[in-house]
Amino acid sequence: MVAAFTHRWHLFVDESGDFEDLATRVVVAAVALRLDRVLTRPDQLGNVLRRLAPGMPWPLHLCVVRRLSALAMAPVALRIRAVAAVAGAERTALKAALAALDQGRPPEPDALHRVACRLGGVAEAGLAWPVERILAEHASHWRALLQARDPLREAPADLWAEPDFFSVSEGFRDPVAATRHLLCTAPKEAHRVAMAFACGERVAWEDLSYLDGLLGRSGFGDPLKRIKRRVLAGITRLLGTLAVPDASGLPGALIFVAGESRDGDFWPPGSGDDRYLSVLESLLTRTAETLARLPGSHEVEVRACTRLVADPLLVTRERRTLLKVGHLEPLCERVEGRVARRVRLWPVETPRYHDTRDPGFVLADFVANGSLSCLNERSLTRVEQDLRAAFGAAPRSGEPPRTHLQATGAAWRLLEALRSSADPVEEPMRLWAREQAVEWGRP
Repeated sequence: MVAAFTHRWHLFVDESGDFEDLATRVVVAAVALRLDRVLTRPDQLGNVLRRLAPGMPWPLHLCVVRRLSALAMAPVALRIRAVAAVAGAERTALKAALAALDQGRPPEPDALHRVACRLGGVAEAGLAWPVERILAEHASHWRALLQARDPLREAPADLWAEPDFFSVSEGFRDPVAATRHLLCTAPKEAHRVAMAFACGERVAWEDLSYLDGLLGRSGFGDPLKRIKRRVLAGITRLLGTLAVPDASGLPGALIFVAGESRDGDFWPPGSGDDRYLSVLESLLTRTAETLARLPGSHEVEVRACTRLVADPLLVTRERRTLLKVGHLEPLCERVEGRVARRVRLWPVETPRYHDTRDPGFVLADFVANGSLSCLNERSLTRVEQDLRAAFGAAPRSGEPPRTHLQATGAAWRLLEALRSSADPVEEPMRLWAREQAVEWGRP
């Protein structure tokens, strides 16, 4: 008789590092959220995260928070989205307002209000800035936007770079000077960064580095530094709160981090065809092993942000494809074969990060982005201390406590040898990777 599952989890997975460069460090990290806790519900969690980072594009991306120039461009990205939304959701109101201006009469208040609401230009007492003037002075651009096939990508800069737009956002009242400074001194780079954020595309890091340099020399970066510290500290407190055990003895959140024994040493586990999939399989194994040591039975829905992975069945030259649920299924089956039956893994989705709706991905991005620098040559104890300080949750649980860290390659082989009582082969590996293998190799 199969035991009933008593605890349901959503496991959100993200990665950090350049998986194409075998000489660099990479990490795959996950946050497991228990579904019977109020604060882990998507609506509740999303509200908390949005309050921590007002005025930033959603889903919140930690590469935006950690780079000052990205923070400065965040309100511009929001404005691009808002301008594009006017041409879509408020198309009728925009047409009516422009027609009234053509006839030399003021637009209907309702039409102005609908456009202003979409642009964010409405305060408690009414319009926050002169929407009628903005429509009149840029009428030709608004008409062109109505004819655009893709308003998001074709929104003219004269619309979303309107100075009045940067006086409303509650989260960005102080850094307005930094935003305007970058738009004036480096308009091409600033526009490219803002458009990439707005469209959910990869940002050119050389643009961010150049803009960071401009901010550093300008003195406009101090308000952005305060925002960065506030947001990071707020997410850390949130994760720490979720990780506190309830009356059942189970926490509402667990964090897991997997890396390599040394850079490029990614097999085993897996087939050895893809670096990311091997590190991901090691992460899922450690997740299942950890949950198997906690009370009750556990059902885990696996949700991993998509990325390019190797697919040997493809006949194309690159043999690369986007990660799909079908890639996760064999990984989950192998993991279940290694651990107790009380843990089941169900691959559910592999969305693009910018298309995600569940705020759990924001927490996974936070852990992946922040843990890359922690997986260095130091001891397991030191690495865990750094992770706990960064995320507010200890990567360790059970009785006796065991680490939530995992490593591929030499450390994986060491762990298999210890569990089978075979003589381990001495191989070079990072200290924390060796120590986690020895810890989990004990009976």
